[in-house]
Parts: sequence; C-alpha cells; structure tokens
Amino acid sequence: MLDRLWSRRIREKIPSQIANILSILSTISAVTVFLVLSTTIWRVESSWLLGILGLSAGTIIGFASSDTIGNAIAGFIILFSRPFVIEDRIRIGEYIGDVEKITLIFTTLITTNLEEVNIPNRQILNSEIVNYGTTGPVRISVSCAVDYARDIEEFKKHLLDVSTTVAGVARVPKSFVRVTDLGKYAAELSLFVFTFNPSGIPQLKADLKERIWKMYKDKGFSLTTPSLIKSVPVSISEVNHIQEDKVKKLTDERQIEE
Repeated sequence: MLDRLWSRRIREKIPSQIANILSILSTISAVTVFLVLSTTIWRVESSWLLGILGLSAGTIIGFASSDTIGNAIAGFIILFSRPFVIEDRIRIGEYIGDVEKITLIFTTLITTNLEEVNIPNRQILNSEIVNYGTTGPVRISVSCAVDYARDIEEFKKHLLDVSTTVAGVARVPKSFVRVTDLGKYAAELSLFVFTFNPSGIPQLKADLKERIWKMYKDKGFSLTTPSLIKSVPVSISEVNHIQEDKVKKLTDERQIEE
C-alpha cells in the first residue's frame, strides 16, 4: 500500500531516486510505529515482542545469503551516491538500457530490445558503468589502418566524408579523426562520431565499418595488414616461383617414369 502511494503521488512531484529512499525510510518508520503502538496501546509485553523480533531477525539473517546482504548494501550505495538515476540510459557489461527501477537488491533496466533485465546491485558496483544520460550526445569511434606510403590527410578527409553518409551520425558536435597509434608499418586512425540515439550504436558501428570498407575499395587503399605482409620472410612472387618449381619437378619426374 505504501509503495503504491509513493508510486502514484509522491514520485510525480520529487525525483525518483529520492522517492526510492523515502519509500524505504517510510516502511521502516511504519514498522517502528507499529512496534511502539503494540507496547503502549495494545499493552503487548515488550520482552515477548523483543523475543519474537530477535527470533525473526535471527531467522532472516540465517537464511539470507551473503550475496543478498551485499546487494542490499550496494543498493544503499547506489541510491545515495547516484552514479545514475531513473530514466538514464546506461551500459553495464553487455546490457544497454534505460533505468526503470532501483531497489535495495537489484536495478531494473529496459534494454534496447525492450527486454526487462534485473541486475543485482552488487554486480553493478563491481562493473564499469557507462552513463549516457537522457539527452546528451554519445561519442563512438571506429579504428582503421593506413600504410605510411599513402597521404594521411587524404585518408582523414575520406573518413570524414564517410561519416556524413551514415544515418544516425549527429552533425553537431562534428565528427573528427585522430591518429591513435603508430605501428611498425602502418598508422592507426580513429574516426570519432556522435549520436543522439544510444540504442542504435551497434547498427551505427556496423554501418560505419561497411562504408569505410567500401571507401578502401573505391579510393584504392589497401585492406591488407601491412605489418603481416612485411613480416613474412618471402614475398608472394617468391612463393609462386617455388610452387612453379615444384610443379615442374613433378612433371619431369612423371615424364621420366613413363
């Protein structure tokens, strides 16, 4: 009943995170008031009441696992530290979704596939939490390599052109390209783009990679890994020459046998 009261009236006027805390405190207060009334108005003997409470508490603690107690403690930490609030879009491990509910034991997410997932609070505190907020843009990146023999500025321009052709990429903030690593035979560049649709990040990354692959082919850039090719002790032509020698040798041996 108290939970319904909080859900219908109080939650509409104050932030959901605070409402959760007040709901828990109100439940504890209601139990305390009941105990006081039991000992004063209804004249229940305090020793008898304390005995029942002690037995109940011992039973609960005995049956409660360490995970349950850990989840409850983690729930209080989440409620007071507020790494995220209700309606925020967050990523915890493999799950991306909107925060639907935060309780002492678990947090409920509605994923981008409209699935309801209950994640134990202890697991949340032991995981990396990425908070996308509710309205701000989300930055993602796609990395690729280019041979040092090619013009890096030209390659950057082609990557930026790719970002303008993919649906879901925000125009503001603007996309940009940075050199993120210098390998032995090639430079690694990353294309950074922004989106206001976090639920579409997996598809957006797939579309970007597909367009970059087509750009490689259309603009004549090599898709092979330069470091892999140059680490091979013999060249491709040498391998072909060896194969031709083997075929010729086998042919000569057959002709001699005939």
